[in-house]
Amino acid sequence: MDKYILSSKIFKALSSPIRLRIIEIIQKRKCNISKIKEELKLSQSSISQHIKLLEDAGIITKIKKENHIFCEIKHREIFKILKTVNFIMRNEITSSGILLEKSN
Repeated sequence: MDKYILSSKIFKALSSPIRLRIIEIIQKRKCNISKIKEELKLSQSSISQHIKLLEDAGIITKIKKENHIFCEIKHREIFKILKTVNFIMRNEITSSGILLEKSN
């Protein structure tokens, strides 16, 4: 696979608000899928699909401990990308006067 395909796979994984929220949850602490499900109030299958996409993109990794599956960030450098995106977003909001809805 060439670098453009791999890069687009990562950006595709980051293109969902739900997946960004999952990354945010996992950033704070390694957590199991049921805790992520509880936090987001989504079905197990929906969470599993999002986790799979993030895992396939190399953003997170799953660790089995006893009867639980925990997710953690595989490459912490992902936060540099997200920080840059937030910087650009804030500049665009400031320059265009757009107001964003406050997230929960």
